[in-house]
Amino acid sequence: MQKKFNRNLFLKKSDGIRSSFYQKAIEYVSNHYFISPNDLKCKNIFRQYIEKLQSDGYIEKYYTGMYVSKFFEEEPAFASFIYTCKRIPKGVICLLSALEYHNLTTQIPYQIWVCTNYNFVEPKSSPFPLSIIKTSEEALKIGVIEKKIAGNIIRVFNPSKTIVDCFKFRNKIGINIAIEALKDGLAKKKCSLDEVNKYAKLSRVDKIMEPYIEMIINE
Repeated sequence: MQKKFNRNLFLKKSDGIRSSFYQKAIEYVSNHYFISPNDLKCKNIFRQYIEKLQSDGYIEKYYTGMYVSKFFEEEPAFASFIYTCKRIPKGVICLLSALEYHNLTTQIPYQIWVCTNYNFVEPKSSPFPLSIIKTSEEALKIGVIEKKIAGNIIRVFNPSKTIVDCFKFRNKIGINIAIEALKDGLAKKKCSLDEVNKYAKLSRVDKIMEPYIEMIINE
């Protein structure tokens, strides 16, 4: 039978033992830009160290339930995407935000576009405005890239899947943006026609995309 953790007993341990736990906490925050109390809990690092890490200047509060490491000299690229993926564990950066990540648009979206499952309950507040697209669990596994940035993982749809989604949700973002992304993706060789057609068929927009693909090929 597994023993129940006794927090009071832990607090009575010698300073040396507590110090080893604290050093483990410092090591973790030194390698991760965003840190949540649950991150430390998952690493068997006690939540009580959050306050000490703050007072010692290793972390500072970023937003409710989220901290940033002071070991990093500057904010990493796509910090808003990193934060969003941490707060929405099954979320995938999509549409205009994914285009921005892949450098396939001249637009600079003021919202973070993120795709998540139908059961997701939207947060009451966020440091960034969110535009949430809901889909099935299966769809969230198709065409996803995972990238580690400053110790944290972001999930984003690959260029081909992103371009196809832009046509699928053209009424939300505009058909001109979708066409521009398709042109850029092919020109910059970030996607191929075979890949685009594969995702277009899966998303059932292949007939919609067909005339635009022919137009671009014949230009």
